[in-house]
Amino acid sequence: MKVIILSAIWCPACLIVKSTIRKIQKDYPQFQPQYIDIDEEETLAAKYEPLKVLPVFIIEDEEGNVVKRMSGELKKDVIEKEFIHG
Repeated sequence: MKVIILSAIWCPACLIVKSTIRKIQKDYPQFQPQYIDIDEEETLAAKYEPLKVLPVFIIEDEEGNVVKRMSGELKKDVIEKEFIHG
């Protein structure tokens, strides 16, 4: 399972989520999502279009298929439940 987070430096919710992820990593250091900045990596981000609300959380299986997608400023407990404890 691979967790990808689409974000942008101008997005306030993305900055809050990055802070939340850092807190989660203190308890779960193995949780290492891949961040994709939609402005800096437009081609890669386009693979996951359409984007309506940032940040976008994506779970891919081993073959690269999207199995789950959530968006918005998710709280710590939701991130842990959905992306760590699955």
